[in-house]
Amino acid sequence: MTEDDPGARTASAPRRAAGRRWWERNRLWVLLLVPLLALALASSGFRLVRVYLPWTYTRPQIAHASTMTFTQDWSYNTRLRFHRQVTITVVGVQVVDAEGGRRAAPGASLYRVELRLAADPDVMLDLCAVKLLGPDGTVYGTDAGKVDIPGADQPFAIACVPADAPGPTLDVVKDEVRPSETPRPASWSVVTSVALPTSVKPTQVRVQWTEPDYAVLDVPA
Repeated sequence: MTEDDPGARTASAPRRAAGRRWWERNRLWVLLLVPLLALALASSGFRLVRVYLPWTYTRPQIAHASTMTFTQDWSYNTRLRFHRQVTITVVGVQVVDAEGGRRAAPGASLYRVELRLAADPDVMLDLCAVKLLGPDGTVYGTDAGKVDIPGADQPFAIACVPADAPGPTLDVVKDEVRPSETPRPASWSVVTSVALPTSVKPTQVRVQWTEPDYAVLDVPA
């Protein structure tokens, strides 16, 4: 049976009529879906901007040089608000045999990263992270690609501030700022190490504190 046969036309007529009836019954609901979809998209965009992005590192401040002044406004528990301003200088990024009681794992090279930080003594600067970037943008942290040297002392974390004069710190139990007993110096050094595959040479240094902002500086020539 073909569409030219009277029987075919007779069989298809009920289907077309059923389609029209479905559209007439549901036209209002279909039209209401349009603003609902728009609302859903707007809501997901709000969550991306207001919920997800502030809790990830999404706002780089790129120096295109080996020194920069990094600034950031941040808050804790929406009640405590702070301003962070610090001048960061990459003093050197050099291959070493060992650093901080660790050496490179097989297939990796260990880089000693030395920074110079300068800031007012009342700026909160503990709990930083330092990373290296390869030519393709791959980020390498301080934890992977290393092995402990037996008997050597390994630091628990990066000493972002002087141990005996750290400046203000945040007491997360009491939700208050704890001042430093000894004023922090105007500038100080930060040293850490990062392991990279032997075939990769670092091109940039990344320094970060609180999401979503972070600093990106060039490795000095």
